[in-house]
Amino acid sequence: MTEKIPAIRDLYQKYILFQPLKHHNRNGETITVNDIVSKASFFYEKIRSALDYSEEHLLRKNAISRILSRRLFFQKKTKEVAESLILELIRARYLPNKTLPESLIGEVAKIIEKYHRLLNTIEKQHSARERQRRLKWVMGIAASEIEAELASPHKEEAIADHMYEIFLRNYPRDLPKDSRDPFYVMLYTAIQMSLLKADKSLITYRLFLKNFPEWKTAKTDYINHVAKNIGPIIETFDTYFKHKKTEELTRWAKKYTIIFIILRDLLEKHGEDFADLLNSKDRVEKEIKKVYDERLTTVRKKIRRGAVRSIIYIFFTKMLVALLLEIPYDRYVHDEINMLPLQINIGFPPLLMLFMGITIRFPKKENLEKIKSTLLNIIYDDKISLLPPKKDRKQGVVFFLLQILYLLSYGVSYGLIIYGLWYLGFNMFSGFLFVLFLSLASFLGFRLRQAVKEISFVERRDNIITTFIGFLTTPFLRVGNWISRKFSRINVFIFILDVLIEAPFQLIVEILEQWFSYMKEKRDELS
Repeated sequence: MTEKIPAIRDLYQKYILFQPLKHHNRNGETITVNDIVSKASFFYEKIRSALDYSEEHLLRKNAISRILSRRLFFQKKTKEVAESLILELIRARYLPNKTLPESLIGEVAKIIEKYHRLLNTIEKQHSARERQRRLKWVMGIAASEIEAELASPHKEEAIADHMYEIFLRNYPRDLPKDSRDPFYVMLYTAIQMSLLKADKSLITYRLFLKNFPEWKTAKTDYINHVAKNIGPIIETFDTYFKHKKTEELTRWAKKYTIIFIILRDLLEKHGEDFADLLNSKDRVEKEIKKVYDERLTTVRKKIRRGAVRSIIYIFFTKMLVALLLEIPYDRYVHDEINMLPLQINIGFPPLLMLFMGITIRFPKKENLEKIKSTLLNIIYDDKISLLPPKKDRKQGVVFFLLQILYLLSYGVSYGLIIYGLWYLGFNMFSGFLFVLFLSLASFLGFRLRQAVKEISFVERRDNIITTFIGFLTTPFLRVGNWISRKFSRINVFIFILDVLIEAPFQLIVEILEQWFSYMKEKRDELS
């Protein structure tokens, strides 16, 4: 690789040449689950993930957190917890079957033991309410560390670090001179959120390791030290996430993530040959076009999967509300079931989701040309033209007038909908449910469209029509965002699955697997 590109050389070393430590396995034995039983677990996990509506790349980490919480409640020996955890993940196909060494169970058990000690220390020192808050925090970083042990995140961390370095080299404003300035943590957080779509617990774990590097091999004294200071630690990290500067930097960084996504795709596609590829700019340009086209195909598939999951989520949630609330309300308050509002309430939100999914517009050709020129500058010169992050608007008369217009959009949008519902014969409760699910479906559809925005480097210009539509729909998106966050905390389907179904289901799965194994041993005795 040419000497003129030190930053890309460093990325190449970290992304391609770095090999994570392999787990020692003298006997060559691998962790194996029964394929027939695995299909049942995989089917269950598919149903749960459709109703949960978490980001796809976070499903495994969230599953680890969920399984770990349940297993720690029922099982006390950390090695048993580790084995059960890994077996469940393999059955659900979050991990490959007949591939991982059995020695991995011991490594995961060490991590669980460390966090188990931390949890026990916290329980002795704090009130019930505070323990619950800290328990959630600890389980989040525990799941992140276990996932890092099961599947090394070195590649995604390498590309995020490269983006961070390029941004610092080309930042359009003066950087703070003190390396301990919160700005650097906020920029790191913004890149993790925008490029990797890492959630709060995953970013917290990575920041936690940067501040407490000894935690990976922590002993009892160090665990006690962290436990005693966990309150201030949590507050410090929460400050970074809640700060307006982090939100500002995240919105700003999102505009440039497609460049580094394409760079990651190039590295992934060419591997060790990436160094030779860079010796020819013409080849690099052609390969950028190829991986860009492949990325478009990936995004189309992601949108289809996301649309299906969103429609399932909306439909089943709305059906549950109709059965438990809307139909009983109509029957006992109005002495009749008004079928038209009920049918509209059940059918319209999924149809809206479907419409928003099939009308998504993809970027034009100029998008690719801009990506190529920008990425070539990053690779060969460590340069990127960054516009300054937008600052929050200053308080004043103009800001006050903008707020008035913004509130007016709520009145116009919801006023038109309420008038239409009244005309169609909706009562107050059915109308409320329609507005609720209209807002939620609008936001989920907006999230689908964000997948295209993430690969768009050239922004589409607004016209009068799109501006007017944006004026009318923004209130629904904002309300839908709020509802989505609240629903994620009180998702009845997920509560039923986790509390009433999952534990007995997994017990049945384990019994079946042991029975299949036992029958196989009996057959083997005959040979």
